[in-house]
Amino acid sequence: MTVQARTYTWEDPVGLLEAGRQMAGLDLLQAIQRGALPHPPICATIGLRFVEVADGRVAILFDPSEHQYNPHGIVHHLLVDG
Repeated sequence: MTVQARTYTWEDPVGLLEAGRQMAGLDLLQAIQRGALPHPPICATIGLRFVEVADGRVAILFDPSEHQYNPHGIVHHLLVDG
């Protein structure tokens, strides 16, 4: 068995949490998308990024990778269109 390693970085989420307490949800997500606020750490963990944020719609791009494989060697995905 070959062992793989993965290293990644993220920004401290405290500022994001504080901004979230003061901003409407849409404003918060738009600030994240345009880079005024950092993406939440979970985005770095599983490879997500916001590509569209509008009233009633958020599009998130997910880059699957082998560290996300299930026992069948595939990555589960979910498409939600409300």
